[in-house]
Amino acid sequence: MIAGIDPGKRGALFLLGPPYECAMVPLVKIRSKEKPDYPAWWKIWHPLLLEAEHIFIESVAARPGQGVTSMFSFGYSAGFVYGLVLSSGRPHTFITPQRWKKLVGLRGSNAEESRRRASQLLPEAVGFWPRKKDDGVAEAALIAWAGKQQSI
Repeated sequence: MIAGIDPGKRGALFLLGPPYECAMVPLVKIRSKEKPDYPAWWKIWHPLLLEAEHIFIESVAARPGQGVTSMFSFGYSAGFVYGLVLSSGRPHTFITPQRWKKLVGLRGSNAEESRRRASQLLPEAVGFWPRKKDDGVAEAALIAWAGKQQSI
């Protein structure tokens, strides 16, 4: 199985099956803000990572206009994802958004386009991203799909 990871707050881990498996980033509310629930994250994702033959992780970086606090939080989560992957002992590859989007035929970066393209490439998995806010799941699936194409 090939795994794809979108490490964002609304990100996910997606295993290209069959069977397909998916786990979103678990969140907990702290003082009216949603933050990653790190203990639950490890407990949920680690067993799934052990099923993967290879893991493709979106290579993330700061974007213009993002605040210092949000970027620090995002970097912390991205580092946590990398630690999870390392703890699995599975081979992994970082893939830039530009690379995986080119491989799957995406031109833009809006949520609806990601969900639409994932539905075209993986119609049997469409139930994993029914809502607009499930775009991170669709992107994790596209990252896995792109990684598989890159590996062939």
